[in-house]
Amino acid sequence: MSSNRIVRSYLSMFLVLIALPILGILFLLNNMYVWTLINISAEDRQRMLTNISTSVDNEVQQRMLAAINVAVDIETLSLANRWHSATEAIPRSIFDIEMRSRLSQPILLINGCEAIVFYFKNSNNVYVLGDNTVPVLTAEHARNTPWFKKAIQNPGRMIVDSSLIEEGQGASLTFAIHPSTIISNNQVDVIYFRFNINFINDFGLNQGDTIIAGADGSIIYCALGYRLGLHLDHFPLLRDSQPSSVINIEGTQKLITTATAPRTNWQIISIDSYNQIARQVQGVTFYAYIAGGLYLLFFVVFSLLFYRKIIRPTLMLELQAMQYQITPHFIINTINSIKIMAVISRQKNIEKMTEAFMRLLSAVLGKKGTESSTKEEIENIKHYIHIMKVRFGDKFIVEYDIQPEIEELRILSFLLQPIVENSIIHGFNEKEFGGKINIKGYCKKDGKENRLIFEVCDNGSGMTPQKARELLLQQQGFGKGFLSMGLYNVNRRIKLNYGRAYGLSIESKPDQCTCVTFELPVIINQFLNSADEKP
Repeated sequence: MSSNRIVRSYLSMFLVLIALPILGILFLLNNMYVWTLINISAEDRQRMLTNISTSVDNEVQQRMLAAINVAVDIETLSLANRWHSATEAIPRSIFDIEMRSRLSQPILLINGCEAIVFYFKNSNNVYVLGDNTVPVLTAEHARNTPWFKKAIQNPGRMIVDSSLIEEGQGASLTFAIHPSTIISNNQVDVIYFRFNINFINDFGLNQGDTIIAGADGSIIYCALGYRLGLHLDHFPLLRDSQPSSVINIEGTQKLITTATAPRTNWQIISIDSYNQIARQVQGVTFYAYIAGGLYLLFFVVFSLLFYRKIIRPTLMLELQAMQYQITPHFIINTINSIKIMAVISRQKNIEKMTEAFMRLLSAVLGKKGTESSTKEEIENIKHYIHIMKVRFGDKFIVEYDIQPEIEELRILSFLLQPIVENSIIHGFNEKEFGGKINIKGYCKKDGKENRLIFEVCDNGSGMTPQKARELLLQQQGFGKGFLSMGLYNVNRRIKLNYGRAYGLSIESKPDQCTCVTFELPVIINQFLNSADEKP
């Protein structure tokens, strides 16, 4: 074999075994980082909108109390009744002056009260106090509105409404109340209050694309202006969006977060550019790819210079062996470099996820022999669970019930991981939250023999008995998991290493639960050196 051919062979193996995996890991970590950043951003926006919705309700409550003070004031109601009963202009003017004096309360002015309107029983008389530019409904028109009818049906209760009063007029917050009073022959039917909603600007919602829709779906506030006055039905993607979701609007990915004010039922919707948020990760991504590129360049140069001096086949074999030693260490060292960059950037989530992934890779690539202690196996599962929870969030929880006395017992490495992965990927495929996995390990006496037993149970989708048998008896092909090892292979590994008396069993109920159990012999400080099938 010529030197050039050796170099080409080595570079091909280097590309397949090192370069592509590293680039794949960098790509995976970058996507995980972007995904984590997007989720953190969404959670921050969700908290912000929730706080704003609470503040909005407090502002509404403050204005409602100001309106209630007027509605329960006996002197104000008496003046309104006398104004309504007066038939001559002079007495009515006197009552009007007294009314205006009494209703010019600082609490109403400070809270942006634009108009107070008194509607009277069986009369078209309307008493109006407020800005002349504010539109006022006639008594006949008002009696046909939903808020007027609701007020009549609920005496003494303040009715909250938010709507566009008329075409071209600004949005407002309105209250209506049918006063319940001890005044005899009271003629005041409904008192109507209108407040502006300028207080919304105090919450900083104009720093982006934010809208507020009233209880009826009318858009009463739009930071960019062009949606104001329209109905949410014109924007079905926004109307039907989840509290936090990414949707495509006119060819652009948008992060949508929403919150609803509990008293007013106003819906606050924040619309942010998904790509703009993702761009914040470019700095760390750039340095990660630079580090990976430098490592790759170093190994290419090293390979070219080193292999040109190889002249004997024995050295080829020796160097080939060296290559297989370098590969796992290189991958782990590169991931460790990414972890260091995450620490420098103060990205705790990335740091913890990278640490878990590095330890998991160390257990797979750097382990000598086929066994590990039960304690090490559980630690590897915890690292794997940490990575999966970064991916799936709070979709599931894991509980451990491991007897302390079995921690030093020896078992085949990575028996639990494929089982746990099957619960997460398949068992919780249709669950949004509430998934639970219980991992139990203990010793049990079986006749004269002690057996080590593990149980992995979940409350996932379950399966039929026929499907459970197929998983143990048929190879399901390569999966997309961490080790691409299905339950069939786990069962076969146990039987090949320990004998036919041991292996997996599956108990499952469709749409309820699945419990996978496997039994092993008790082995203390021993290593399996053969994978031959025992009788």
